[in-house]
Amino acid sequence: MFRVTALILLLTVSSAMAFEYHHAEDPKSYVTRLRFNYNFTYQKTEIEAKISQTVAFGTILGWEIGFMGSITIFIHPTDSFWGAYPVDNLIGYVGLYIEKTNFFDPNLNLLLYPISHESTHLVDGYDRGDIATDKVFDSNEYLGFDITYKLCSAALTSGMLFYIYPPNKTLDQMARPLLFRWHLAADYTLPLDGVTSLIAAMDFALFYENRWHPAFNIGVGADFGKLHLLLHYEYQYGLGQDFRDLQQRFGLQMLVY
Repeated sequence: MFRVTALILLLTVSSAMAFEYHHAEDPKSYVTRLRFNYNFTYQKTEIEAKISQTVAFGTILGWEIGFMGSITIFIHPTDSFWGAYPVDNLIGYVGLYIEKTNFFDPNLNLLLYPISHESTHLVDGYDRGDIATDKVFDSNEYLGFDITYKLCSAALTSGMLFYIYPPNKTLDQMARPLLFRWHLAADYTLPLDGVTSLIAAMDFALFYENRWHPAFNIGVGADFGKLHLLLHYEYQYGLGQDFRDLQQRFGLQMLVY
């Protein structure tokens, strides 16, 4: 597992960015970020680190085709901040993308996910007590799209994901029977000078897994070009192993583009 993780990290860090738009608060955006949160659900200080990248293979008839990969880890420091910091949760995404800029309009961008794999893994150990077997690991594939409209100071995105499972497994055999995700994301910037801007970002989503439930992430802060610093708030049923728990987090995040 370590070798596979190291290989993906090396690939993502060393590759050139391909996507035209990356939203700051969309949990599935392929951005690299570091968050220092207080998790109100678990009453713990938390470090969240995500490394993401996209790699373009080539262009066919104006459609860019490439690879995307992302790893997110959640680390829970000790109460005294000394000693071992266990990695509590790891989430990986890997797949292909097809992107078309100037999609019938110079400001319109279409991003297709023809097939992606999502999986979660127990890493150093679950540090919140006993864990049910069906929360240790979950895996699925999904396909979908995002369509973005770029304004002079904002980018608006809406998209859908449809989850698919192996034909030999029924939904009641899956740890997390996700079926559908719709989201609406927006980043708005207010320039202060030639380099720095104020930024406000949000992502609102609706999931369906046995029932409908909402999720939203919001952030406000400063855009320094390749670096964003934001105060971040999250309200959603957890990703990865935490999917049954309603997560509420507040903290500081740094995004690198």
